Amino acid sequence: MNSLESITPQQTGQLILKLKGKIDKVNEKVQKLEKRSVKYKNKLEILKNEKEYFKGKNHTLKEQNENLQEKNYKLECDVEDLMKFEKDFQKMVAQCEEKDMEILRLEDEVDTHKREIFNIERDFQR
Repeated sequence: MNSLESITPQQTGQLILKLKGKIDKVNEKVQKLEKRSVKYKNKLEILKNEKEYFKGKNHTLKEQNENLQEKNYKLECDVEDLMKFEKDFQKMVAQCEEKDMEILRLEDEVDTHKREIFNIERDFQR
């Protein structure tokens, strides 16, 4: 098969069949590659969409985080204020207890003085 002119029609038919077989194999490979290409293009599109989704989600979460940090700071300030209020309240409770004790002491003194006055009046009437 050095020259195409010396090929017989039967050899030409065999050559065509061999070439057709090779072309069919090449076509099969091209079809597989096209299917893979479509598959990977679809995957790439999905990944791009996911990337955009997660960018948006990340932005939303950052905003939520900032809002929560602000609220946390406000709560910490409120807790500090409540602690001050609690301290002042405890002081007032202690003062009230002291005043109650003083009132009880004074009532005892009044009772004692009443008895003394009663005794003096009784002695005076005799």
